[in-house]
Amino acid sequence: MSALAAAALAAVSGVAFGPVTLQLASATRAAPRTSTRLETVAVTVLVGLLVAACGRATLAPLIAVGTAAALVDLDERRLPNTLTATFAVGTALTAIDAGASQAGSAAAVAALVLVVALVMKAAHGEVLGWGDIKLLPSLAGLLAVLDPPLPLAGLVCATALLCVTVVLFTAAGHGRGDTVPYGPALVVGAFAAPLVG
Repeated sequence: MSALAAAALAAVSGVAFGPVTLQLASATRAAPRTSTRLETVAVTVLVGLLVAACGRATLAPLIAVGTAAALVDLDERRLPNTLTATFAVGTALTAIDAGASQAGSAAAVAALVLVVALVMKAAHGEVLGWGDIKLLPSLAGLLAVLDPPLPLAGLVCATALLCVTVVLFTAAGHGRGDTVPYGPALVVGAFAAPLVG
């Protein structure tokens, strides 16, 4: 995709799906609130950039749902079941649409990631939240549909962003007992993976 085409895709996707993302986040927050102008601009740009990074306009609805979940996690330290379930269904439909081979590959990757996440939760309960465990297999499965090596690139991106998140939270004065929201790093890391992979 040329730089001009990527920029056009980012602009159109951001304008079309940025407001949808904010509405989804608002509707699933425990305490709904109005987004500030800065948040609106930031989310619109982020959604556009993530769609352009994947290079597929058809993923814009899933990117909107994932980003909305990440926004709620940032605000409330939880990933809403409604959004993680919607993302899982969207991933499954995308995999089925891609064909039997890719759907099988996506299911295998998602199952592997789920098992690893559950083992991590059992061994170190504080490392992952249940929302993270519900979101991770869908993200990994979707990346496997796009390109089989992408789940590994997504892991690298998400891990790097998690490190940045922890540093920023520590710098902002949060202590060890505070919950660090993984959702933003997981979602952005996954959808930025095509740039790395």
